[in-house]
Amino acid sequence: MNSILNASFEKMYKRYTNILSDFYPAKGSTGFTESNLVHLYINSLTQTLKDDQVIEWMEFPLIDKKQHIDGMIYSPKYEAIFYIEAKRFSHKSKVTSISNDIKRIIEPRDSSGKIINRAFVQKHFTKYKIKYEYIIILADLWAETTWKKSIPQLWTANTKENNIYNEMIDEVDNIFTQPIFDWNNAEQLVKRIAINNKESNYFLLMSHKLINQT
Repeated sequence: MNSILNASFEKMYKRYTNILSDFYPAKGSTGFTESNLVHLYINSLTQTLKDDQVIEWMEFPLIDKKQHIDGMIYSPKYEAIFYIEAKRFSHKSKVTSISNDIKRIIEPRDSSGKIINRAFVQKHFTKYKIKYEYIIILADLWAETTWKKSIPQLWTANTKENNIYNEMIDEVDNIFTQPIFDWNNAEQLVKRIAINNKESNYFLLMSHKLINQT
């Protein structure tokens, strides 16, 4: 599955490059909305899976109607579900908040704050079985400031503990109070995007990991 997910990121990268070769979807700002990131990735992954029965949904109510994740894909062919969260790294708070998104998927909690088993997700399906669960983190950023310029390299860095956030704490003004993602057996990918066929400081980032197998 790692090869499929890596290929889906490559497909999204090529799609971005093609779109931005002759079209700039912003005015008075360098920001692109997160919904486009999720939309383009979902299209890329569904094509890469080559599963005619694939199910995709944006703003999926993971726990209840108030707790959504940005996107979900289920593949009957692989009996796999993919939880997708995306962030624009426009502010340091955005980098920090992704930790809450990840924790919400890995350790979902009910309204009282009690950790609950993700088995409840199976109830969304009437005939399909979930055997594999993956988390996919997407991000983009314009590397315009010192802390943003550090992220592409640190995103794929390997420290002794294989957790980049111990290193990022010092690099990004101590905005992380704890590691937000265990990178063991995770894939971390970065692509710089050309705009109008010229190298830019716009980056796409992705990480994915198998978080459960039954």
